[in-house]
Amino acid sequence: MPDPSPEGARAKPNVLSRLGLQLSTFDALKNEHFRYYWWGRLCSSASINMLTVGQGWLVYQLTGSALALSWVTSARNIIMFFLSFYGGVISDRFPKRHVIVITRAGSALSAVAIALVITFGQIQVWHLVVLSIVSGLLGSFMTPAEQSIVAELVERKTLLNAVSLNAIGMGLTGLFSSALAGVIVDTVGAQGVFWIMGGLYVAAVLFHSHLPVVWPKRASSRTVWHDLSDGARYVRSQRALLGLLTICLGRVLFAQPYTTLLPKFTAETLGLSATGLGLLVGAPSIGALFSSVSLASLKSFHRKGLALLSSALFTGLLLLGALHATWVPVLMLMLALVGVGSNTCMVCNNTLLQGNSDPRYQGRVMAVYMMMWGLTFLGTIPAGWLADRIGVPWTVTLQGVGLSLTAIGVMLWQPALRKLE
Repeated sequence: MPDPSPEGARAKPNVLSRLGLQLSTFDALKNEHFRYYWWGRLCSSASINMLTVGQGWLVYQLTGSALALSWVTSARNIIMFFLSFYGGVISDRFPKRHVIVITRAGSALSAVAIALVITFGQIQVWHLVVLSIVSGLLGSFMTPAEQSIVAELVERKTLLNAVSLNAIGMGLTGLFSSALAGVIVDTVGAQGVFWIMGGLYVAAVLFHSHLPVVWPKRASSRTVWHDLSDGARYVRSQRALLGLLTICLGRVLFAQPYTTLLPKFTAETLGLSATGLGLLVGAPSIGALFSSVSLASLKSFHRKGLALLSSALFTGLLLLGALHATWVPVLMLMLALVGVGSNTCMVCNNTLLQGNSDPRYQGRVMAVYMMMWGLTFLGTIPAGWLADRIGVPWTVTLQGVGLSLTAIGVMLWQPALRKLE
């Protein structure tokens, strides 16, 4: 007989609990160390979004070429591809806080250097290529440490919430900093963007300096080469990780390059200024923010693997027609929906990689994850070449086809991935 008492009523599972859903939006922020980490991520994420607008607009104004946009962006990615795994080894051998603080300080110096060059009227494309190379060098060491330190700061049950809150921060800063960067370029000049970036990186250093110093428990006699080969063997032996990394690669090659083409699309197809570019770059952040808040509210849910695969397919289908819309409100809506799908895919991918990796290898697993991002040039350079010939909208349509086929292929190759938690 059912218990009619209040205690019995409270014990009865509700609809959400029966579905495996537990709502909690800000759990991870109760952790003091994670709060410092999160505020530092906000500052650095704002800088990266401002760079996308400021650097992209500068390159297009100097060259007028989509291929040049692709090459400048690809310089960073190529460096990260070759060095990220080594950076992952470093993050598994030394305190991650040290790695993050040092590399963020380097980012501040490089932003200030470009600001000075622009201020004195000496900016050339090769300066921006050097900036991308330096950014790739620093990112190769910083990103594996920054990604994998989350698992050290919070418990596993809070990991999805923490990763989602990071994405919320990226969505917020992407929305406002991208639009702000466009206005600054049109009113003050591109140098203003880089001066602000330098200040934001300094703030990130101050926040991250409060993170705990954790020395990994490792055998000091092991060589770097041993750690590299050991990490590679571990990743190859884990079928689930291979499936997750394949989805990541699909996003990198087909869902990311369209952002590089937006300056050309904004100027030539829409006839808008840098302010318009800032709005378009920020539009996916609106969708990403909605996705992140939703995921952060779900403290836990079943079949994160299915959510990953579905969101990848959803993003690919959206890209088929996203940039064929030329009425700005519809275009921004399409880009916002792309942001929903892409961000959901990213958060689930990141959470599953960290949650299903041996802690001894997390730095190197996340380094392989970042190596996938280093392969962006394999998507951006052909996309830039195609965009100069068939236009940006049709180029992005082909990218949508590629991402959709990747998602379907992984579903067929690794059906067990759909049940991954």
